[in-house]
Amino acid sequence: MELTPHQQTVARYQEGHALCIAVAGSGKTTTLAYLIKNLLHSGADTRRAMVMMFNKSAQLDFSEKLQSLIRASLPEATAVPEVRTYHSTGLRLLKSLEQWGLRPPYERQPMGEKETELLIKDLIFKLAPDGMKDRLKSDTAKYIESVIQFIDSVKSYLTTPEQFFKDNHYPDEFRFYQQVFHAFEQWRHQHRRITFTDMLYDTVCLIQQHPEYLPRISNKMDYIIVDEYQDTSTLQHQFTRMIAGERARVVAVGDPDQTIYEFAGANIDNILNHFEQDFGQQANVAQLTLPHTFRYGHSIAMAASHLIAKNKARKNVICLAHNNNQPSNIEITQSQNETDSLINALIKHLQQPEPESLAVLVRVWAQAVPIELSLLERGIAYHSDGPSLFERPEIDALIAALELSSSQLHFMNIDQRQKRLQRLLTLPHIGLKHHLTEQLINQLKTLEGDYGKVLSQYSEKITGISDYQRKKLAARGKVWSYLEKNGDSETASRLLNNYIIQTELRDSLQSMSLNDQRTEEQLLAIDGLMAYIRQTNSSPTECYQHITSLKQKSRERSRNRAGNQIITLSSSHRAKGLEWPVVFIPGLTGKYWPFVRDDELANSTGNNLEAERRLLYVAMTRARKTLHLFTCAGDINTPSANWAQDKKVTPSRFLAEMSLPAAISFSQHLHNNDDTALLQAIEKNGLSRQSRLYLKAVRPELAESISKAPSRKDILSQEKKHSYHKARSHPARQVVLSSLNTNATGDSHAPWQKNARIRHSIFGSGRVIEVNDSNFVIFFDDQQYGVKRFARTDQVRHLFEIA
Repeated sequence: MELTPHQQTVARYQEGHALCIAVAGSGKTTTLAYLIKNLLHSGADTRRAMVMMFNKSAQLDFSEKLQSLIRASLPEATAVPEVRTYHSTGLRLLKSLEQWGLRPPYERQPMGEKETELLIKDLIFKLAPDGMKDRLKSDTAKYIESVIQFIDSVKSYLTTPEQFFKDNHYPDEFRFYQQVFHAFEQWRHQHRRITFTDMLYDTVCLIQQHPEYLPRISNKMDYIIVDEYQDTSTLQHQFTRMIAGERARVVAVGDPDQTIYEFAGANIDNILNHFEQDFGQQANVAQLTLPHTFRYGHSIAMAASHLIAKNKARKNVICLAHNNNQPSNIEITQSQNETDSLINALIKHLQQPEPESLAVLVRVWAQAVPIELSLLERGIAYHSDGPSLFERPEIDALIAALELSSSQLHFMNIDQRQKRLQRLLTLPHIGLKHHLTEQLINQLKTLEGDYGKVLSQYSEKITGISDYQRKKLAARGKVWSYLEKNGDSETASRLLNNYIIQTELRDSLQSMSLNDQRTEEQLLAIDGLMAYIRQTNSSPTECYQHITSLKQKSRERSRNRAGNQIITLSSSHRAKGLEWPVVFIPGLTGKYWPFVRDDELANSTGNNLEAERRLLYVAMTRARKTLHLFTCAGDINTPSANWAQDKKVTPSRFLAEMSLPAAISFSQHLHNNDDTALLQAIEKNGLSRQSRLYLKAVRPELAESISKAPSRKDILSQEKKHSYHKARSHPARQVVLSSLNTNATGDSHAPWQKNARIRHSIFGSGRVIEVNDSNFVIFFDDQQYGVKRFARTDQVRHLFEIA
């Protein structure tokens, strides 16, 4: 294999410490394998070279690639450096520390997921305030997950639970998390157990407590190569420093633009600042780059580069498509019913003679609810990397309401009925203490009907509760009676909507909130289910039967998971490290991208907003051939002034940041090697700063012309002045001057001429079928785009040309 000049520079590096920024699809692992081969060829001792991969899968893949390369190019080599993970290295050192007497030997096998969850559950109910315990009961799994994440985060950041609680602004009512942390650690040390995180955490803590043992583990290596450094935690960074000491030359490889696991402890400052600060104390840190991707063409590379360039917390590296790459295609679908558009696009893809694998990447799993329901309904096979939508507590609560309204509890055995009644009473929670709720369920589970009536009667007789709780109990009985009486007379959507309002389900979820984003996702999941049910226009009984059939199909799909499915439904987070020929990204609206708290929306430079850009950048760069973006109607080329206030109906601001018209237009000329057409397009449309940097990098022979080309801002300014003078010179067509940025001039070369044939830079050819004072309508030849309306503004003129 012939390496590129940038890859050769990395592969031949043998000096001091180095930080290598490698873009998505840059051939990073191959380059690292060549680096190690060259080190061995230069006489490096395999026993004093350490290669650190981020997880077991990456470790196995890289080990195989490295061994294959060494066998082929260095047949005399008898060994290769051991490829490890952080946790396996930490565990090995931890056992040594125990053998040296720093503590008694602990159980080597880490605690299993189930064992940890059961212990945390016991501690939560033991240590939580009495007023919290009913809420904990309503969604225990959620609180267990939250506490485990809290404990792991404290350890990943090498801080105290008290400091982490304060720094992350947890509500005061969750202060018991700190007690759970200490109780968990006390139990763990008493029973001599470790978790997965403790393989590193205990090792670092023991060395910090006994610094005299540091020389026995430090300065033993000549070379340390660490992959995916953008995903390292503070704990892992400090562990690397301890192992390296002053002897090892450390090469850290990663991409800060792909830092998306901060919720799991990843610290982007490690690759942005800490590596150079900490390792640069001994010598200068060399700056290496792998800027060329071999995964996709110029259109995706340019769009992704434009997007991520808006971030401030990054290295100044541009993702460049290698000139030998095949062209990639970006498609945009704007519609009012995104799920239907996406399903239709999937069907069209599957109808191809040999459809390639395709991934639908969601921002939050709530987006998958209507998509999965539609896929199941139509019998379209797919694989999902996420949780079953029917196991979501908020979805299950609404299904339980359907069961009550369609008299399904009558046909259940007592155990089944008890579980469904518990769901109906705990989400939203009835507000009673646990023992009273259990007492009530035990009375109701023997009945075969009239649950609402009995519940109302019970509210009058029960003692030891407040007037507020009594009213709440009576109100729930009234809602249940409504469900039971109207199951045959109202549609399922109307019935459930009233149920959601009367039980204050949404308010209940928000009041129990551990995490604003998680709660927002629960509310969006409810919206997704309700939107689907409205489309069925069915009765509660019909809807229940339909949902039951979909649940059965879902179970069958799970049993047949081993099948080779073309469609994968996954999240943008889980897609990291993977790639597909075709990628669909739905929900590119202010509702999902960026998915941040409302009080942070206006802060365009906030850390959360930058994290959202990084996540979308990762999702976009999973595609090899086609990237299909789905959004709502609206202007996708100009950021909305009110996107934060009108999230649900506004195209995501990220679409405008991608500079799609420029990315698509310039990429065509680049792949066609038509420099004349490229320069003409540059002169006509101007260049943004990012476009200028990109084009100079991929066409260095045109650098002088590209440097002299007008800016995009200047071109827009000239067009605006031209529009102004045209308006002044044609009084009959003069527009209000303050509105020139949204109204059009009347020149004959504008794209808004009735019946004119025009070509749009994204949607292709079409015919203008309607023109009025403020906008114009085009019927596109490609049926997937159909009819679209555009504002009569000179700011969109560059998107069109006369066909």
